[in-house]
Amino acid sequence: AGFSVAAPPQPLKFLPLKREVDPSGGAAKRGVTRRENPSKNVFIGRKYTFLRKALSRKWKKSAKPDFGEIFLLCRFSLKNVHKWAKIHLAMKKGIFLAVVAALGFGIYVYAQDKTKSVMPVAKEVPKAMSREDAMKLTDEEWKKRLTPEQYRILRQAGTERSNGQIYKEFKAQGGGTYHCAGCGTELFSSKEKFDSNCGWPSFFDPSKAKNVKTRIDRSGFMVRTEVICAVCGGHLGHVFTGEGFNTPTDKRYCINGTALKFVPANGAGTTQKKEGEQKPSKESEEKKGE
Repeated sequence: AGFSVAAPPQPLKFLPLKREVDPSGGAAKRGVTRRENPSKNVFIGRKYTFLRKALSRKWKKSAKPDFGEIFLLCRFSLKNVHKWAKIHLAMKKGIFLAVVAALGFGIYVYAQDKTKSVMPVAKEVPKAMSREDAMKLTDEEWKKRLTPEQYRILRQAGTERSNGQIYKEFKAQGGGTYHCAGCGTELFSSKEKFDSNCGWPSFFDPSKAKNVKTRIDRSGFMVRTEVICAVCGGHLGHVFTGEGFNTPTDKRYCINGTALKFVPANGAGTTQKKEGEQKPSKESEEKKGE
C-alpha cells in the first residue's frame, strides 16, 4: 500500500490522418495533409521517428512487439545495407584500377629508362655559347636545340626521376668534365663529384665557380637554393649545406644529370694534344717561308 505500480508499456499507435480545411469551408488543398503528433512517436512525412523509440533505452523488454514496426525497421536496414554494399564495391573497383594504373605507369617508366643512355656523352669539349647569344634564343629555338626532357628540366625547372638509369651511368663514369647541355659551358668535374646516395648526381663544388649561380627557390612550399647556369640561365638543381658529408665544403650540389653533358678525360686530352701539334706545324711553316 506504500508504493505504486507502474503501468505496463502500451504498443505504439498511429493517429488517424486529418485534412486541413480552409476557413471558408472549401475542399482541402491537394497534397496537404498532417498528423496530430502529441507524443513524437508517429510518422511525420517520410521520417521514421518510431525508430527513436525502438532504439532508445526506454524500450523495455516487457513491451509487446509491434510487428508493423519490426517490418519497417528491417526494410529500412536492408535498404541501407544494399546502399553501402554498392558504395563498398565501387570503392574496391576504384582502388583496383588505381593500383593497376600505377603499376602500368611504373613498368612503362622503367622500360623507357632502360632503352638508351640519357646523359649525353661528347668525345670532344663542346664549344661554349656566349651569354649574349644564349639570351637571344627564344623558347621555340630552345625546343629545337634540346630534347623534350632537357627542355623540361633546363627551361622549365623540372626534376628527373631519382635513382634512374642516368644516376647509374653517373656513378660508373670515370674522370672527366661535366658541361651544360644547353650552352656547353663547363660546370663541374669528376674531381668534385661524390656519392651521396640521394639518387641524383652530387658535387661538393663547381669546377668553374664563375659559370654557376644560385638564387632562392620558394616553389613546392619549400625554401631552397636553386643552382642555375650563369651563361644560359638553365635550371641545374639545388645546393644543400650542413648535411654532414665528409667533403671539403660540406655542400651537396644535387644536379639533374639530364642537364649535363659528360666529356671523358681521355677524349679531352686527345683534342688538346691535336691542337698542340697544330701550333708548331704553323710556326714551322712560317719559318720555312722565311
